[in-house]
Amino acid sequence: MGLLQKAVETYDANAKLIGVYQAGRDPLAPIGHSLTNADVEITLNAQGAFLSARKVEKTEPKILFPVTEDSSGRTSGLAPHPLCDQLKYITCTNEKAHTLYLQTLRAWMESPHSHPFLLAVFSYAEDGSILNDLAGAGLLEDAEQYALGYTGRSVLPAALEGAVLELAILRYRRRGMEGETVHGEGGLQTTMEGLPSALEKLLNRYRRAKVV
Repeated sequence: MGLLQKAVETYDANAKLIGVYQAGRDPLAPIGHSLTNADVEITLNAQGAFLSARKVEKTEPKILFPVTEDSSGRTSGLAPHPLCDQLKYITCTNEKAHTLYLQTLRAWMESPHSHPFLLAVFSYAEDGSILNDLAGAGLLEDAEQYALGYTGRSVLPAALEGAVLELAILRYRRRGMEGETVHGEGGLQTTMEGLPSALEKLLNRYRRAKVV
């Protein structure tokens, strides 16, 4: 018996555990799904209007979310998940990624396997108000202050909105991790390990020189 066949039989034998959350254990993912730790949870009504947003604590269980054949094993390039995904896909900060996300979600929405909730999610993502809603919920405030302090500016340039989003996500993912360093800029102080090089280059592009 081949290894793949044995894996299929083991999965089928534990079918009753699919999607079942148990204390201290991750659930068995349904076919076409994966598991991940969420950073932000956004709640919409049935019409796709924003209701609330909150940061998800690291201690909360992982979420199950649908994937495609391409997105399930993505390492580089753009391959959106059809529903839950990184903010660069569901916001307008990366136009190509966002367009691909909407195309993938629309294809599912218009398929025989659609669900009424998909229209609500699609409408909200297409509207492009996610960044404003997250900011209104106070989820970007610390990251924005960090960016302002780092660049020495009092007003955030529009080109750095995506950077603020990335900073916020980095902070969520690194909460409670060991080995963090404290970085202070402009009288502000925030906990942040070394920034990804692309993000650091973007921030440095808008950094004002200090006169001493």
